[in-house]
Amino acid sequence: MYLWECFLTVVIAGAVGGFVNAFLSNNGFVVPQKVVEGASTILKPGVFGNVLVGSVASLISWFMYGPVANTSIRSLNQVEEIKPFIIGFSILIGIGGARWLSSEVDKQLLRVAGQRLAKHIENPQLARAAEDLLKSAPPGECVDRLRSIGI
Repeated sequence: MYLWECFLTVVIAGAVGGFVNAFLSNNGFVVPQKVVEGASTILKPGVFGNVLVGSVASLISWFMYGPVANTSIRSLNQVEEIKPFIIGFSILIGIGGARWLSSEVDKQLLRVAGQRLAKHIENPQLARAAEDLLKSAPPGECVDRLRSIGI
């Protein structure tokens, strides 16, 4: 099997992992978008970002731990066959890499939502409504929902 065939197989398996993460996350299959809040801008990478990060994560993992890890660059023209566990491992690494990206974006969104909430904490009714909202809403929707209730 040629190196480019193995490369492509691992990248596709990682992309599948990123796609699975997009399906499993609360954010769903959204296109990349920006959330502007004051001086900070948060990029929500959406399904395309998940697929890209999943592909890159699985490729890095394959180069570090796969059959080419102990091979010199000069002898990479021919690689042994891709075994099924490598495909499964690449999908798993793709999910994990994309999950990391989703978690980082959610963390930034929750930080912005917390900052908005802290500005209006003196109004107990708004604070209670915001507390209920933060308990139930997915992180990607917290900023928009806080804005909709006047915070």
